[in-house]
Amino acid sequence: MNLPTIIKNKCPRCRKGNVFNTKWNILLFKIPQTNKNCSVCNYKFEKETGFYFGAMFVSYWLAVAQFIVTFLILYVGFKQS
Repeated sequence: MNLPTIIKNKCPRCRKGNVFNTKWNILLFKIPQTNKNCSVCNYKFEKETGFYFGAMFVSYWLAVAQFIVTFLILYVGFKQS
């Protein structure tokens, strides 16, 4: 896939059909809706297997880090002499 195809939001297979059915409008903060299939080659637009897998690990380790910092602050703050 090449950069102009990505910028123009064209189909990754045929590079002719549109991925989105509406254009993004920054002034209205409207997010475009993805087409189900390409209108030219009928390519199905869907998230790949494991799309959220990396985000799951990042979220887990951020939660663990937050727990450790909170525990240390409370442990040091409420430590009895």
